[in-house]
Amino acid sequence: MSTDSLPRRPLLPALAGIRFFAAIHVCLHHLAQMAYALTFYHPTKDELPLRDWAAGTWAIFSDSWMVNSLMRGALVQVGMFFVMSGFILTYSHPMGPGGKFDYRGYTLARTARVYAMYLIGLLVTLPIAFALTATNGQARDEIIITENSPEMQMMTTAKGIETRNRAPEPVYTPAEKVTAFVVTPLLLQAWFPRLSIYPWNPPAWSLSVEAFAYIIFPVFAIWMLRWSTKKLIIFAVLCWVFELIAPIWYIIAEPDGVNFEWNMNAFWFNFVRHNPILRVPEFLIGMVAGRLYSEKAAANAIAGKGTGGWLSTIAVIFIIGFMMMSDSLFGQFASYMLLHNGLLAPVFAIGVIGLALGGGPVAAICSRRPIVVAGEAAYAIYMLHFAFLAYSLVVFIGGAKEGKAPPDPWTYLWVFLIGVTLLSVAVHKWWEVPWRRRIRRIMLYFWPDRTAPVTVK
Repeated sequence: MSTDSLPRRPLLPALAGIRFFAAIHVCLHHLAQMAYALTFYHPTKDELPLRDWAAGTWAIFSDSWMVNSLMRGALVQVGMFFVMSGFILTYSHPMGPGGKFDYRGYTLARTARVYAMYLIGLLVTLPIAFALTATNGQARDEIIITENSPEMQMMTTAKGIETRNRAPEPVYTPAEKVTAFVVTPLLLQAWFPRLSIYPWNPPAWSLSVEAFAYIIFPVFAIWMLRWSTKKLIIFAVLCWVFELIAPIWYIIAEPDGVNFEWNMNAFWFNFVRHNPILRVPEFLIGMVAGRLYSEKAAANAIAGKGTGGWLSTIAVIFIIGFMMMSDSLFGQFASYMLLHNGLLAPVFAIGVIGLALGGGPVAAICSRRPIVVAGEAAYAIYMLHFAFLAYSLVVFIGGAKEGKAPPDPWTYLWVFLIGVTLLSVAVHKWWEVPWRRRIRRIMLYFWPDRTAPVTVK
């Protein structure tokens, strides 16, 4: 079956727009995470201004419980991306006549979609990976800030940071470094807990999960075609329950034996958060949402945009409210593990269906042209923001050694958000989209469409 044998479905602009807000939320989360980590940084004398900048930046996110809760809650957005990915794939890759699936067209589309941006993300962060792992375990001429030092006491009193029994930063062996540089370009890093957030564009671990989801998608798409609405809903509930088993086990067992920190890097912590088998249920829940949306097209049309508006608005209000209250409900440790691993996946599925239906204030905002344009670059934002942060840090360290203080934390916050957005929109337009076409052409050369008619001249 030719890749062009099925008609294209209409675009769903609100889903593109919501991706922009989700990506920016993740950017803020990682900026705060970097500032938090730098409050433990052992600086040299010349680097002391960097620690002061980190403390000021962390204060932006930590001084208000509301802002702090929303910033920490950004970890749910990767799960939202998984749910939305399952929904959009189900919507955009419908079955052909007789339940046939266009494997060739699907593989071409997914490979080009992922690798056009993934490779540029790896390329720009390659120097960072070498720099951050080159001196693993080697001593530096540092000002050591001990647990009982006045500086650390000031930091812990002001920021509420727990220092006892902290998870150590991993020291990668030469074999692990070689393995990381093999598995990361192949989208396999999430299968290796110690390497899942190796400092070669750490956010790319989620693309490793997506790659696994893309492989199993055709099988589940064919199965779901035969399932009733009742069976689809039961399957989604079972996926949700399965998704929560691992984080609940981690909360009870605490297998890493260290005090929880939201940015720690520990073996079982990474396994539960990143293993593709444990995270793919969110993708499958999105597939169910896409199947229900597609099957109920006529009912959706009858329901009109009013239903969609209510669904998306209620979902967004619930998600924001839950992020703000989750620490109070579960405690910071349990809240992190549950939110990170799919607790809100059903709510995301409802919200995605609502946005696809259209109507309501959320869809209206997300469908505005500037937001949609930025949303189409959300993948670029996700893949480039770590590089922006890391290179900013290099500039700050270099400037501090020359006696230059880093910029005001609020100034940098806006420079970061606006800079990442504009850079990503440009990269999306002038790199990602053209290279999708080039990758498809390369693949078509080696995998031509044997069913296409041949014109004899």
